[in-house]
Parts: sequence; C-alpha cells; structure tokens
Amino acid sequence: FLENVMAQFAEKKRPMNWTPRHDEILVQEILLFEPWTQKKGSPERGSTWSAIADNLNQIDNPFFSVNQRSVRDHYNVLEGNFKRKRNAQEKASGTAYPEDTVFDNGMNDIIQQFHDYDVLLAKEKQAKEDEENKEKEQAQQIVKASLETFRETQKRKAEAGEETVSSKKTRRSETETLVYLREKNESNIKLQEQQLELQKQELELRKQQMDNFN
Repeated sequence: FLENVMAQFAEKKRPMNWTPRHDEILVQEILLFEPWTQKKGSPERGSTWSAIADNLNQIDNPFFSVNQRSVRDHYNVLEGNFKRKRNAQEKASGTAYPEDTVFDNGMNDIIQQFHDYDVLLAKEKQAKEDEENKEKEQAQQIVKASLETFRETQKRKAEAGEETVSSKKTRRSETETLVYLREKNESNIKLQEQQLELQKQELELRKQQMDNFN
C-alpha cells in the first residue's frame, strides 16, 4: 500500500502530458463550471479556472497535475486548434462537420458560450454607456435651460429696470417742467401786478395834477 502511495506521489510530481482523454475530461469540467459566466480577467473567472484545476487534480486516471494558469492556457490551445479545424472543414465541405466527436461538440458549445457571453457583455456595456450619455445630455440640457432662463430673467429685470428709470426720468422731467411753468406763471402774475400798480400810481399822479391845475 505504501509503495502505491509513493508511486502516486511521484507520478503527481512528474510533468504532465496532455492526451485526447485529458482534453475530453477538461472539456467536461469547463462545461460543468461555465467560466464564461464571469467577466474576462475578473477574479471570479480566475477562481472558476482554479476550481476546474482542483477537480482535475483529484482524478487518478488519467493523471492530472495542473493549476489555474496551465488549465486556462491549455484550453486556449485547444480553442485555437479547434477553430482552425473548423475553418478547414468549412473550406472543404461547406457548413457540414463530418464525424463530430463528443469532444468536438463540447468545444463547439464552449466556444459559442464564450462568444455569446462576450456579445452580451458588450451589449450591456454599450447600453450602460448609452444610458450614461443620455443622462449626461439631459443634465446638460437642464443646465442649459436653467442658464437660458436665468439670462432671460436677468434681461427682463434689466429691461424692467430701464423702463423704471426711464419712467422716473420722464416723471421727473414732467415735474420739473410743471414747476418751471408754475414759477414762470407766478413771476408773470407778479410782473402784471407791478405794472398795474405803476399804472394806478400814474393815474393818481395825473389826477392830482389835474386837481392842482383846477
């Protein structure tokens, strides 16, 4: 028993060679954990790849010795190879993919899921940006409307102030004119009174002279 444990331990320490069977199991684990549901480059997606690696390392047959990075890197290699294979098949036979295996179907599903999720994220990001731009534009319109209202209010106040000043000037001018006319009228009246008085005195003087002559 001890020898078996030591042999397994030694096997875990030696470098791992990926075989088609390893690839099939990796595809199964990726479909199980669905790493595409987390944002690319996020800690959550990294944790998912780590969980896949931990699960693979629990398998004795075939033997796995992997970590988050090696699992992710190997999947990228598989994806690149699979896409090249699909392109070659399309050129050779159109859209038909003959002799698809469980691995092929799994890879096709995984690649499609990653693509669909990236598209969904891009749409959500665009929608968020559009909403933010819309809110920003609405805020700018509100500020612009407020400024226009403020300017119009200031303009009306200024115009009202000018009218008030003009009205005050007009009223003051009218008042001054009335005062001038009244004072002039009073002066004319006094002058006429003085003239009448002089005429009266002159008449009295003539009367006295006439009386003395008689």
